Amino acid sequence: MNYNYKITSNSFESTLNDLKMFEQNQYCYNYIKNIFPSENEDKIKEHAEISAACFRQANEYYIASQTVTLSTKPLLLSYAFNNILKGICNLKYFDEKILGNFSKHGFEVKNQDIVDNVLNLKINLKSHGAVISLLKIFNNEITPQKIELYKLLRHIPGLEEVYYKTTGEVSLLSRQDKNDDSEFVIIGDNLTPEIEEITQEFGLVGQLNSRDNNYYCYLNMSYKRKISNGEFKKDNILYKQYLILPEKFNEGIKDINVMVYCYLLIMAYGMLVRYNADKWEKYIDRRSSKEATLIELSIYNAVIHFYYQAHFILFGYFYKEDSYNDLDVKRVIKNSTTDIMNNIINEIEEHNFRYNSHDFLPWSKNYR
Repeated sequence: MNYNYKITSNSFESTLNDLKMFEQNQYCYNYIKNIFPSENEDKIKEHAEISAACFRQANEYYIASQTVTLSTKPLLLSYAFNNILKGICNLKYFDEKILGNFSKHGFEVKNQDIVDNVLNLKINLKSHGAVISLLKIFNNEITPQKIELYKLLRHIPGLEEVYYKTTGEVSLLSRQDKNDDSEFVIIGDNLTPEIEEITQEFGLVGQLNSRDNNYYCYLNMSYKRKISNGEFKKDNILYKQYLILPEKFNEGIKDINVMVYCYLLIMAYGMLVRYNADKWEKYIDRRSSKEATLIELSIYNAVIHFYYQAHFILFGYFYKEDSYNDLDVKRVIKNSTTDIMNNIINEIEEHNFRYNSHDFLPWSKNYR
């Protein structure tokens, strides 16, 4: 799969600026009209007004979240996330199976499932609610079940190193190797039996590098065929930078879009802030909680990737920052080498002709 992108100096700022366009009723109306030209005018106007209001509120909640501490930030962000999701659904769908879910969250965090170790806190996923609409957008589906928080955290891009340092276990994110685009690196040296089972079914083959205690992995042909057939990584703009392994749920191993993990994580944090403030404050207390840094960074990274994916759903492209990596440099060198070497030959020949000299040609003409 290839995804369109634009170059910018600040990808997150550019993403937020684009999303602000949807705060205008007329822009939302034009957007919907372009997708559904034959839809009833009153319905289009109604959806446009709902969407614009959702995006206006989402932006205010996001701005407010940047002015408060970690004690309340997730609650404001959860309101922002929910409004963005509702706004997207009213822009893109007239399907009541999707639009009818916003009267409920679609999950809850019960008091008996809030334990001392935040990683084992359980989120009770239901069969109806906003998160179910998000799943439907990506044609994903999960049966009602309890999901432990660590299963969300190990899927948030940008967290893989701090997740390993905090938990002693590897995440389900494998970053593309800077020196070999066919290879991926899993940070850490502890593949649990659960993760080994996932990697085997997924089609990931790898070995531990004793020098840096990382796993260097590549995909077998079985998985490559699944990518070609669209079975994995559907609408996931991170698929080139990351190899995001599927998660194991009650019904088996499933590939779920990263936006769902980001949404569930922030919504769960927000629910803790609102209904269990005392427990939340213990989780983020650096003096006593060894997961405090992981939680803080998970909020930062979940917000970024939720907004990136929301932008991609609406605009069909994402932003890349104006930078380069080792692969880019190698590619430029490889593509330019032939021309450079032939230009050198031409310069030497011109010099020999002009000055009647006989300088040696270091390689043959018309080098390929």
